[in-house]
Amino acid sequence: MRRVIVFSKRKEICYDSMNSFLDRISRIMIGNGIEVVTFDAENVDGSEIFMCIKNSGEVDLAFSLNAGCELQIRYNGRNIWDMTGIPFYNLILDSPVEKNITMAIQLHDYHVICLDRNHVRFLEKYRPNIHAHFLPLAGTADIKRADSYEAFKNRKYDLMFAGTGYDMKKLEDEIMQFPTQIRKLVISHIDYMLSHRGDTVEQGLRVVLRDMGVSDSDHDIFLKCLQVTAVTTIFLRGLYREEVIKSLLKSGIHFHIFGNGWDGLLRRYPGCNVAIHGPVQFVQSIELFRETKLSLNVMPLFKDGMHDRIPTSMLNGAAVLTDHSAYLDENLKDYLNFYDIETPECVGEIAMVLLDDLEGIYDRVEKAWIYAWDHMSWECYAAKLMKIMKIEQ
Repeated sequence: MRRVIVFSKRKEICYDSMNSFLDRISRIMIGNGIEVVTFDAENVDGSEIFMCIKNSGEVDLAFSLNAGCELQIRYNGRNIWDMTGIPFYNLILDSPVEKNITMAIQLHDYHVICLDRNHVRFLEKYRPNIHAHFLPLAGTADIKRADSYEAFKNRKYDLMFAGTGYDMKKLEDEIMQFPTQIRKLVISHIDYMLSHRGDTVEQGLRVVLRDMGVSDSDHDIFLKCLQVTAVTTIFLRGLYREEVIKSLLKSGIHFHIFGNGWDGLLRRYPGCNVAIHGPVQFVQSIELFRETKLSLNVMPLFKDGMHDRIPTSMLNGAAVLTDHSAYLDENLKDYLNFYDIETPECVGEIAMVLLDDLEGIYDRVEKAWIYAWDHMSWECYAAKLMKIMKIEQ
């Protein structure tokens, strides 16, 4: 029997989505005859893992989802994965560019599964010892039911966004507290990215460093400076979301937000036509998509990937309004409705036009629902994942 060690973090983060993802993957593996042995990544030691491996016989691989335990687990002073020869697979939900320091890993058989093809290219270029794979996340739906047009027309929410707002003034103040050279680098990076919104953060950093006199061939300085991309990404993600929501507020369209952090923005737009519901747990959020006509997505600077909000919307029969990525344009252009992040002020008008033509977006929703259940469910995802891991039945 195939046997996999899985590490999870049992705390509430990301609306508990990571635990939900991991539970679904584990259940499908078990259903395929694979034994799954689960450990809490925050409460485990090397001797416990070693005894599990020794007593259970052959272990095919270890797998984690953002757990970050590939280096910490040791036995008799040695990394347990190198000592046993067991390959370690890490599915990361953010960017390896931001995690560049932790990506400097010298495990013998270490694999990173990325949500963006640019992330794979980055690892192949700068961390060739790591086996990089591309696999966008699946969507989540608990009911496989296609709504009729009448049912779709009567859904509870015309337009919905599920996501956190950021305190942009607080982020700006934190950046201004950085040491002078780091502050200048971060501000220059943000300014460049705002003027070149189609670029990746690493492309933008290359240009900024070049303007500061750093040669493209000086990889060491580039890799050290990549830490600032984490700050840039958070700032830009917050700003892009704010710009999009601001466009909706100005348009007067009625919409719903589920998430923290929007009070400050709304105080600047008194009397606006929006309902704020606060955050919900991930499992509860699935029902929101089943009750939504048009689901809004703002991509997290993944220029060649996809956010799981998109397949989740499609599986639950909601139309999607999103900004572009190379992956979306290549694979899903016939199923999605797009706006340009270069002109976020147009989102409100685009949303109104779409909602004025429910029959038109319903036609696309029907096609998207069929495609998503054929290609974007967790069953489809797990089959692709097990193929990458070479444990498919």
